[in-house]
This record gives sequence, structure tokens and C-alpha cells, in this order.
Amino acid sequence: MREYESLRAEIAQRVTSRMQMLGFSGVIAALAAGTDGVSLHRPSLYPDSPTALPDTSDD
Repeated sequence: MREYESLRAEIAQRVTSRMQMLGFSGVIAALAAGTDGVSLHRPSLYPDSPTALPDTSDD
């Protein structure tokens, strides 16, 4: 009986961890879709906006 309970708890833990991984991958996919992809050269959560103000800083 203890083996059954132990096996049942292990299976429940594995199912929970897999569901959590699916949730994380869903969040990552939503972020990637919302930012038109992921770039390591210019990481940003906000895509380029055509209505953005021009850069007026003196470099």
C-alpha cells in the first residue's frame, strides 16, 4: 500500500511539473509573438513604433 501511495505521489508530481513547463513555454511563446521575435542584438519588449518621437539627443 505504501508503494502505491508513493507511486501515485510521484506521478502527480511529474504531471504537475509538466503542466508548469507548458505554462512557462506558453508565456515565452506569447512574449516572442508580441515582440515580432526575440533578438539578442537589441532585446526589447516593445516593438518599434512608427509614431515614436525622433531622437534629439546630441551625441
